Amino acid sequence: MAQWSDLPHDLVVSIAKRVLLLEDFIVFGAVCRSWKSAATKENFTRTHQVPLLLLPEKKGTTLREFYSLKHGNVFKQNMPELVTGKLFYSSLGWLITQSDKDSEVNLLHPLNHMCIELPDVETFKNLHSKDEHRKLFGDFIVGKFVLSSSPSWTSDYTVMIHSCKRLAFCRPGLGDQQWNIIDSSKTNDRLYFDITYYKGKFYAVDYFGEIYVCEIEDPNAPAKTRVIVPRLPYELKSPYIIEKLFLVESAGALLLVMCPLETIECFRVFEVPMSDGNWSNSEVKNLGNRSLFLGCNSSFSVEASNYGCKANCIYYTNRPLQRQQGEDMGIFNMEDGKVESYIKESLNFLTPHLWVEPSL
Repeated sequence: MAQWSDLPHDLVVSIAKRVLLLEDFIVFGAVCRSWKSAATKENFTRTHQVPLLLLPEKKGTTLREFYSLKHGNVFKQNMPELVTGKLFYSSLGWLITQSDKDSEVNLLHPLNHMCIELPDVETFKNLHSKDEHRKLFGDFIVGKFVLSSSPSWTSDYTVMIHSCKRLAFCRPGLGDQQWNIIDSSKTNDRLYFDITYYKGKFYAVDYFGEIYVCEIEDPNAPAKTRVIVPRLPYELKSPYIIEKLFLVESAGALLLVMCPLETIECFRVFEVPMSDGNWSNSEVKNLGNRSLFLGCNSSFSVEASNYGCKANCIYYTNRPLQRQQGEDMGIFNMEDGKVESYIKESLNFLTPHLWVEPSL
């Protein structure tokens, strides 16, 4: 009888390319030497993975805990890089870290500890802030970051970051030594809520639901934003006060998710009208077989049936205004408007829960 290790290499590669979960892919590569030779990152899917949940830090240890939605268990990883006093956010399986003691900003792969130095935030030393709480981290606090591509796959990637009122980007693989500030010549009164990378371009949304495209392709022209979709009409936001807006791609469409201040039981989802800018009839009542993941990560969606997630649901974290009620995170069901929890865990203001996509 033929052995598993004797299967033709082309067949093993074909099987490897059909493995969807990273955890299963790692196990696949451990079967034997010939299977390990096929379990390369080139043969692993680049679609979004069901994320791990990075839990808040615990005093007196450099061990960090990750909760697996797929298996419902927790595993520990030694991460001395994530010491107290660092802010961090996630995109495509990578973290960006910012220190409170200096202007250092880095990219960090949380599973293999690979670190990439980014330009420090001295770039923003002339963008003075009047907000007292910003003095801890200087003139620019990273509010979220987005990668155009994973540094694990290519050196041709762009890092986009935003604070409340500024957008900036760099291309580490091309040797950028400083952050390029978008709309640097303007006094910016916009309050950005989110950024995303969609079909080859970066997009941002402000407090009013106005959608901007970031025009950064021409190295000889100033980087700038341009409004492509007008603000979300008042009648679509009423009667709620907005706590947060998220941009997320799902099944090829760009969605705007509205998170109201008063209640957790009323996420509203709209398809961004990219073609005509008309928000009428843009509300999405059903996500189909998709799950959205929102929080301090760059927002993303997965096909629920492939990964054991709940379809037509929004998995969310980091709702700081709901922490006193213990509703900082949960699963919002689009069909019935109900919220359920997925893990009981103490909350920590300085290191909130964070979705991290596992990646090679």
